[in-house]
Amino acid sequence: MTGTPVDLTLLIVAPDNHNNALDRTPVKRWAKVRLWTGYVYILCAIIFARPVFQWAIVGFLLVLLGAAIRLISSATLVKDKELVTHGVYGMTRNPLYFGSALVAFGFASMSSSLWILGACVFIMAPIYARMISIEEKYLTQLFPDTIPAYMKSVPRFFPNLSKIGKISGTLHISRMKNSGELTSTILFILLSLVLLLAHRTWIPG
Repeated sequence: MTGTPVDLTLLIVAPDNHNNALDRTPVKRWAKVRLWTGYVYILCAIIFARPVFQWAIVGFLLVLLGAAIRLISSATLVKDKELVTHGVYGMTRNPLYFGSALVAFGFASMSSSLWILGACVFIMAPIYARMISIEEKYLTQLFPDTIPAYMKSVPRFFPNLSKIGKISGTLHISRMKNSGELTSTILFILLSLVLLLAHRTWIPG
């Protein structure tokens, strides 16, 4: 398996009996920690923001880019049933979390606060790193025969941009809707606008 390249258009389906036998409790527990920490982080970014024009624009664009990556990822992913290795999952094994990182840094940039940036680096980043480790352990148990090749071929977090022109696969709108990412995207944009409109001193003139 070591010298065999992974097929980036492949969907490997996990047997239902194997899926049911695995304990997903640690994944669910840390998902709640990640979710509620994220809410508090964004709330603090809004409250303590002191936006600077250039950084506010950069931050808003980062939020839009991160949300778009999460949307595309959710239209590809089928949790616990398939090891998806095509599309954005052929560039990074964790496109959802990469998109979340862009959103988090986007709010830090919009806030123009070193405290918020520090919270992003020293609180949010370790939580996401822990979440990724837990999910990788779970997926290794779920797809023991196929995931090693995928992990060797595709970066863990930062996307391999050289593959951007080779992305293949189909986006499923139904998967996107079922994931709830459309709601999250709208919420990210609305909270960004709340931050910017609540502190209008960043607007020149």
